[in-house]
Amino acid sequence: MRHIVFFFLFTVGLLVSLTPAVFLFLLNAPSPVQDLQVEVLTPTVAPGQEFQARISSVLTDECTGTIWRSIIDASGVRTEYQPAVRPDQATYLVKLTVPLGASPGVAYYQVKVEWVCNMVQRIFPRVTQQRAAVFVVKPLPGQLPDLDKQGVYTQPQNETVKGASL
Repeated sequence: MRHIVFFFLFTVGLLVSLTPAVFLFLLNAPSPVQDLQVEVLTPTVAPGQEFQARISSVLTDECTGTIWRSIIDASGVRTEYQPAVRPDQATYLVKLTVPLGASPGVAYYQVKVEWVCNMVQRIFPRVTQQRAAVFVVKPLPGQLPDLDKQGVYTQPQNETVKGASL
């Protein structure tokens, strides 16, 4: 009887101690995408028109990816788009309509991808955040933005930088 109790306690102790290590190993798999590049095809877009970007990457693993996409306008308003399944191609085109109410000025296309590469990640997906792509939202006719406050100058600025020479 003592041997059975010892074996049971040993087995339970082993499972309790190894489960977190196995769980973390499965959860902490490397990102299935490397060498990610974003090329903005429409650097200037008016509200209501399509923003386009070409995404290129090297896929290193057979994983399912759900893409959460958003555009953040010059005033900081985030517009979320329907999640999409990451295509299996290494290069694909993104087309999103810029909201009609988007503030003119510098805007960002931001992407978060939830990867599922194994059974544990079906419950706790691995999340990667892509570097934001920058583009400019043009003002609508009759709308005058204050681009100088956003760092986008309408005319060259005559600034003197200490220690700089031409």
